[in-house]
Amino acid sequence: MNYEVLDPAAGEGSFYAALSEQLVLLVSELPKESQQLARLLGLPDAERLRQILARHQVGIASRPCCTATSTRGTWCAAPTGRP
Repeated sequence: MNYEVLDPAAGEGSFYAALSEQLVLLVSELPKESQQLARLLGLPDAERLRQILARHQVGIASRPCCTATSTRGTWCAAPTGRP
């Protein structure tokens, strides 16, 4: 099936990066009272959240795998078959 017919933007950019930036934007636009309460609860402000999210990559490898590198980064290409 040609999924690009349904979603022409599919495969463009990084979903994780876009979603992370959207979350940062939402946090930065919270009312001041909510930002103050979040700070009291120990939650990060928008800039700190951006730094935290930037350290993480999406992907869960339950076992070792071969990695491949493309213009979009390094990813698990296929399981190695090892337990």
